[in-house]
Amino acid sequence: MQRLSLNLRKIGRRFASTEATSTSKFPPLEKMMTKEAYEARHHALGTISFWKKFNYFITLPGLILVALYALPQEFAHIKHLQEHPNELVPFNYLRKRKIPWGDGDHSLFCNPMCNPDPKPEE
Repeated sequence: MQRLSLNLRKIGRRFASTEATSTSKFPPLEKMMTKEAYEARHHALGTISFWKKFNYFITLPGLILVALYALPQEFAHIKHLQEHPNELVPFNYLRKRKIPWGDGDHSLFCNPMCNPDPKPEE
């Protein structure tokens, strides 16, 4: 128990320190890296900046334009599916066994708007 309290005091002292850790212990980055690696690092920073700008100013507006073009057609398609639901075509030769997951009547990727439910047998 005494050891635990000693460790807790050490942790408290470590985080209560007001002195910032000094970076002067390490040499500057330019001296540690080779010239080629340092130039590659600067090139990479410029490339990162380019791709960020590309994504913000070209990709995002492009996605918005595509969404503005495609969404009305997609909403019309969804409305049509809701007004005229698909009917089940009884392919009895395909449905000999129950499907091994779920309730045995729906496929793994069943979409109730596109895949109609089979009518229950009387």
